Amino acid sequence: QSRFTRLRAKHAEQASEAAATDALRKQIEEARRYGCSFLEISESWLPGEQTVFIEGMRRYRGPARALYASTVGLTEDFLRDSPLHVIKLAATNLGISTTDVSVLRHRLTCFLFWS
Repeated sequence: QSRFTRLRAKHAEQASEAAATDALRKQIEEARRYGCSFLEISESWLPGEQTVFIEGMRRYRGPARALYASTVGLTEDFLRDSPLHVIKLAATNLGISTTDVSVLRHRLTCFLFWS
């Protein structure tokens, strides 16, 4: 591919991510206006709730993914500031299992941005 083709593809991808973020932001605002509540990452989820959230995460990339995650409180600040027992619960909610607790924050950060 030429440099121009790669740049055009990158710009198209960024525009698509921006449109997805804007559309999601509007959906979230509308849901809040109608009094809808959202899950909380720091509370235990039922298996069906886990599935719905994880499937939702798979639909988004980039800023839209971070926005979707923020609706349940899953943010960089949460991952940095929460005590270990809350991080463990968040990992359980997201189906992330590991016996090495030292990597939980890293694995959750990967989930938040890339998984």
